[in-house]
Amino acid sequence: MDMMQIRRREQIMQQLWAIEDANPDAATLRTAAAKACEHLQALIGALDDNADPAEAGRTMRYLADCYYTGAMKKDAAALASAREAYLEARPFVERGGDLLDLAKLDFNLANTSRLIEGGRNMALMQEAKRRYYSALLIFRTQMPQGVSSVEDSLQSLEVGIRALHILKQAEQGMARTADLRRRLEQAGANPPASLLAEIQRELDGTEKADAASQIEEVQHFLEDAGPLLGNSPQHKREWETQRRQFAALARQWILGDQAGSQDWEQQAYDMVFDKLREAGESGEVTPARKEALSAVLKSFRQIQQQKPATPEEMVAQLGLMRTLINRYKGMTDRAATFGG
Repeated sequence: MDMMQIRRREQIMQQLWAIEDANPDAATLRTAAAKACEHLQALIGALDDNADPAEAGRTMRYLADCYYTGAMKKDAAALASAREAYLEARPFVERGGDLLDLAKLDFNLANTSRLIEGGRNMALMQEAKRRYYSALLIFRTQMPQGVSSVEDSLQSLEVGIRALHILKQAEQGMARTADLRRRLEQAGANPPASLLAEIQRELDGTEKADAASQIEEVQHFLEDAGPLLGNSPQHKREWETQRRQFAALARQWILGDQAGSQDWEQQAYDMVFDKLREAGESGEVTPARKEALSAVLKSFRQIQQQKPATPEEMVAQLGLMRTLINRYKGMTDRAATFGG
C-alpha cells in the first residue's frame, strides 16, 4: 500500500471511531459502519501480491472491525462476516510481524466469536478463551494499559462458559425427565418394576453426576482464575501447588473419605482468595483488578452454593449466572474493539 492508501484507510477509521464515540442511534452507526466497510473493501480490492503484509493485514482487520461495529452485537450475518474477515486477516498480520496488531486482532476476534449463536456455541466460546489468553500475554509487555480490558473479558467469558455448561446439562436433564414422566403416565396406576427401577437409577445417577460436576466446575474455575492473578514464574509454581492440593482434596471427597474436608468447596475458594490477596500485596494485580476479581469470585461462589435438585432449578440457577454475566461483561459492552 502506498502512503495515500494508508492515509485514506486511517481517515475512514477515524471518521467511524468519531461517530462511535458520539453514541449515535443504532441506525446511524450501522449506516456509518456499512460505508466504512465499502470504502475499505475498495482499498483491499486494489492490493496486489507485493503489498506489505503488515499494512494489508491491518486494513483487513479494520474491515472486520467495521463488520463487528455494524453487527451491534446481535446481527448474525454481520458477526459471521466479521469473524471471517478476522480469520482472513490473521495470516497477513502474522507475516507482518507486529505483535500488538496480532494481539488486537485476537482480542477483537474473541469478542466476535463469543457472540455468535447468542453465546451458545461452546466450541467458539472455548476458542475465544484461547484468543483472549494469547492477546493477554502480548498486552502485558506491549500495551499494559489494555490488560484490564482483556482480563474483564476473560472473567465474563468464564462465567458464560460455566453457565452454558449448566444450561446444556439442564436441557439434557429436562429431556430425560420429560421422557420418564411420559412413560410413567402411559404405564398407568401400576407401572412395571423395571420402569420404577430405571427412574431410581436416573435419580441416583443425577446425584452422582451433580457431585462430580460440582468438583469439575470448581477445578476448572481455579485453573482459569490462576493466570488472571499474575504471570511470574514464582506465581505459576505456587499456583500449581495450590491446584494440586485441591485436586487431591477433590479425589478424597469423591472416594468418600471426607474427614477434615466437609467443606471442600470453601477450601478451594479460600485458596483463590489467598492467592488474590498475595498478588495484590505484591503488586502483580492492581487494587482495581483485585476488587473486580474478588467480586466475580464471591458472586460465582454464592450462585454455585445453590444446589439444584431438578432441571428446572438448574435453569433458574442459570438465570442468576446470566445476571452475573450482564454485570461483568467487560469489554464487549464498552469499546467494541481494540482499534489503531
